Amino acid sequence: MFRFLAARLAWHRRLRELATIRSASVYRVADRLVLCPQLLTKAGFFLAGPPAAFDWPIGREAMIGAIEEALAASGRIMATPHRDAFDFGPVVAAAGLKSHKAFMARAVLVDVTLEKDILHVLPMVNHGARRGFEGSGEERRFEADDLEGAVDHLLALLENASTEVDLG
Repeated sequence: MFRFLAARLAWHRRLRELATIRSASVYRVADRLVLCPQLLTKAGFFLAGPPAAFDWPIGREAMIGAIEEALAASGRIMATPHRDAFDFGPVVAAAGLKSHKAFMARAVLVDVTLEKDILHVLPMVNHGARRGFEGSGEERRFEADDLEGAVDHLLALLENASTEVDLG
């Protein structure tokens, strides 16, 4: 019984720690930009929250505001949906597409995460609809009060990103 309680206490500590992380996914799909706050589930993983869509290109000040809103919204903890209940459809629709496959064939993703006063900007590699996205390993870090610098880097990544899917 003591081991169970100790494990449960450790899990709650870890969940509280994860809840301090703010994260947003920024997708560019042709002439659309879709920002999603990443919401923490009670099971301890992150899922895309309600998307916000913008025309691409987007101005610097508008992007700063959108990132601030997405990071602020990511502070919520949500119930863990059943595996079959999670729906990525709103993100696909926000991009103006009808299918996940079409979305993945065109999408560029950059994750922006605020953790312990550091902004992490991580471009992702698109492996297509079956394998999804994976971190590129080319993360840049910025002080939390340098959102402008992080957004400048983010905009450059989105502007110069290839929409070529790496199926290898």
